[in-house]
Amino acid sequence: MKSNAPPKPVSARTILRALKRRAWWLLLPALVILPGTAYYVSKMPRRFFSRALVGAEPSVLGEAFGPPPDLSAVTAQEQLRAVKETILARPVLEQVIRDYHVNDLAPGLQAEDKLDAMKARVQIQVDGPEAFYVGFKGSDPEQARDVSNHLALTFVRRTSTMRDQRVDEQDKVLDDEVDGLRRQVAAQEWGLKQYEESVSQDLPERLQTNLKQDEDLRAQIQAKTDQITEAEGRRASIVTEMKALEAQGVLAPDPPEKTPTQIQIEGLRQQLATLRAKYTPDHPEVKRVEKQIADLQAAPPAPAPAVIRPPSPEKMRYITLKAQLTSIDPQLNSYKQDRDMLTVEMRENERKLESAPAYSTTISQRMRDVAEVRNRYEAALAKQQETQLNHREAKSDQGLAYQILEAAALPTQPDSPRSDRILLVALAAALGLGLAGVFLAEHMDSSFESVEQLEAFTALPVLSGVPVIPLRRRRGAGTNSATLKKYWRNRIVMLTDPQSVVGQQYGILALKLRRRMEEGGGKVLVVTSATGAEGKSVSAINLSLALASCVSGRVLLIDADLRLPQVADRLGLTPEKGLGDWLQNSAGEAKDYAIQAGDLDVISGGLKPADPVAALASPRMREILSQLRQTYECIVIDSPPVVPVADSHVLAQLGDGVLVVVRAGRTRPELFKRALESLETAKVLGVVLNGLDIAASPYAYAYRYYQQHYLGRS
Repeated sequence: MKSNAPPKPVSARTILRALKRRAWWLLLPALVILPGTAYYVSKMPRRFFSRALVGAEPSVLGEAFGPPPDLSAVTAQEQLRAVKETILARPVLEQVIRDYHVNDLAPGLQAEDKLDAMKARVQIQVDGPEAFYVGFKGSDPEQARDVSNHLALTFVRRTSTMRDQRVDEQDKVLDDEVDGLRRQVAAQEWGLKQYEESVSQDLPERLQTNLKQDEDLRAQIQAKTDQITEAEGRRASIVTEMKALEAQGVLAPDPPEKTPTQIQIEGLRQQLATLRAKYTPDHPEVKRVEKQIADLQAAPPAPAPAVIRPPSPEKMRYITLKAQLTSIDPQLNSYKQDRDMLTVEMRENERKLESAPAYSTTISQRMRDVAEVRNRYEAALAKQQETQLNHREAKSDQGLAYQILEAAALPTQPDSPRSDRILLVALAAALGLGLAGVFLAEHMDSSFESVEQLEAFTALPVLSGVPVIPLRRRRGAGTNSATLKKYWRNRIVMLTDPQSVVGQQYGILALKLRRRMEEGGGKVLVVTSATGAEGKSVSAINLSLALASCVSGRVLLIDADLRLPQVADRLGLTPEKGLGDWLQNSAGEAKDYAIQAGDLDVISGGLKPADPVAALASPRMREILSQLRQTYECIVIDSPPVVPVADSHVLAQLGDGVLVVVRAGRTRPELFKRALESLETAKVLGVVLNGLDIAASPYAYAYRYYQQHYLGRS
């Protein structure tokens, strides 16, 4: 005997057979998990989701003042961060909770925890650099829609307000800087004036006059500077407005008027096209119209009529602005020339003052300080005017303007929980758990499932593989008597359906055993198994009936399982006495204890002795078998299992041959090995594998072919 059981081959057939055999292992997790999951899902709160689309578009007016901003330069992360800072602000969420009665948050939460729970239900998804979605999960459809639209509208409003605030803040910073410089200039000029008054008596001759002249020159330069600043501001405003009008096409030339000859030629060409579609090129009418066109084209062109069109309001405005711009430029140049002349005169006067005593030097230094601060003031003032102009353009919708592109719609079904997905995941988990259980059970199950596995385990010949015997009677199987029904229930296939596949396998087994018994000159065959519930008694009964149909002499079946006799009950017999009674009686013949079941004689178990092993090992048992050998051609003994009791060991010594029954999917290799080690191997004629699943075997086609073509069954 080979030492170890071979591993089960893994194939599609074996997998399907395992799933079929252990269907409950596969279905039980689903029957437990799915109802529990469905109950859990039914208790989960419903959430409805709706979202609004918010987008940023450059305005039309902004294009006239410069190129639109590059939206692609803004990354999705930067936009998402800016949107979250606006929408998920604490005041916004508190207002939503208060106005839309979002009271389905977890009870007992603190204010911060409520805000965190509210943030978890707000969804912000960037759809590109120009747009993003704002969504909300609410307890009802109206709440989800209204809150989503409210958050989107809040973002649009707050963005516009924040933009205006930034503009105002920048203006305020510049205003504060200009005011500070103005006060500094005034303070230094006042300090200079006070100093001049305090040292006026100590100044040299003509110093007062020079100082007065210098002060007048500075005042005149400041006046000219103010005039230049004002003129440059007006010029910049006019240029901006003229560019806007040019972008609208105000300078486009008017189309020229057509002469009467041109109008007449166009009409004749249309008429010629119609005639060419109706007639050939040589037709008189075609020739006549072509001649008229040629004559008109050859004639000298008539002057176009003079049409005086009034200019449009935009063009009048453009002309006016151009005239103003033309008048501003000479005036601006004149201001600059005057200021340059005054500057030269002031520098000459300062040169004179520098030659004065120490007081004059101090006054000159202070004047330079005043001039430096005034220059800074003038630069800040110019920057202020330019910034205010740009901000006025920004407040007139120049640049980006956010708006709601797609309002949130009323959701028609809950967004969560997704019952179908949850149940599908639960089903997948249950099936996975079931499959794991099936494969674990298959891995732990070392029983034999096929003839090949049994042959690979033992050196004994496997004489037959008997398929599973159906419990239900097939249609058209003969009489409906109670006896036949009992045969069907007890799997006595040789009496119910001997031509079936199972009946034919018992017939093949009977022929093989008959030949082996004849070769050894024996008559007594002991049928046993390793343990109970392996089909030993059913196999003994069907084998005996098969032998009775193929052996010329008489065949006897003895139920030697004195502990649990089953033969008589399975055959529906009610004998008065059996083997146990015969062993107690020192006299008697076989005819006194045997009853007939068709062509088969049967001796039931009869009286149960107190010590079955002693009764079977007694000389009386040998005498009975010696007497039966003379009467019967073949004797089949249904023996108890080998491993749990010693009865089969005694019977194996009394018999001429032993047949071991193994049940597919039940008998484990270690039990089978234990049973063979207990028996005399020399007397073991072979093994029969009982309860095969032929539908999953490699021979299924042969069995189906026999049933369909020889028995006419599907």
